Amino acid sequence: MAEAAIGLIEQHGPAAHREAALAVLREIPAGTGPMTLNSPGPVDLCVAAAVAAAMNTHPRYVPAPQALRLTLVRHLREVEGRAIGAPARERVIDVSDADALQFLAQLYDDSYARLIPRQPSQRGPWEWDILAVLKAHLLGTPAAATTPEQAQMLKSKLLTILQAAAATPLKPSGPPPRGPRTGQRAQPTRKKPKKKR
Repeated sequence: MAEAAIGLIEQHGPAAHREAALAVLREIPAGTGPMTLNSPGPVDLCVAAAVAAAMNTHPRYVPAPQALRLTLVRHLREVEGRAIGAPARERVIDVSDADALQFLAQLYDDSYARLIPRQPSQRGPWEWDILAVLKAHLLGTPAAATTPEQAQMLKSKLLTILQAAAATPLKPSGPPPRGPRTGQRAQPTRKKPKKKR
């Protein structure tokens, strides 16, 4: 988890605390032992958030890892904005669903973007993950400034999410099928006697 957290700090860690957080993570010994943080403060907060993100982006722990990762990135950006004293109106910590869907339509076409329900309550884990990948990108790079290389990288991430969704067996919904229960003997149907004249 420490190795995965190093990658997250390198990509998304606050610039003011990045090197100190990386130094803490590189000192953690390999293995499965518990991790102990020495002092409460911004560096340990960055380390704890990155390790939590690394743990929770593992598909064994959460079905929508990109959505969880986006939540942690937002918190890191909020903490960084407060640390440098940026006014609240200048802190960009969120991207709207509409902007993410518009960017998705820019990457592919409008018919593809329409596949994601507009109502959040109707979305599945993979749809949340697709939006989270797009939002995380838009937090750092405007849609108009996205390079073809970045667009290709985003498309490969989205393809990975779709492939994972296709490989995930869906739980059956609705009432269970009718029939004899396990362990019960099925009774034969009785024939009605013929009426006598």
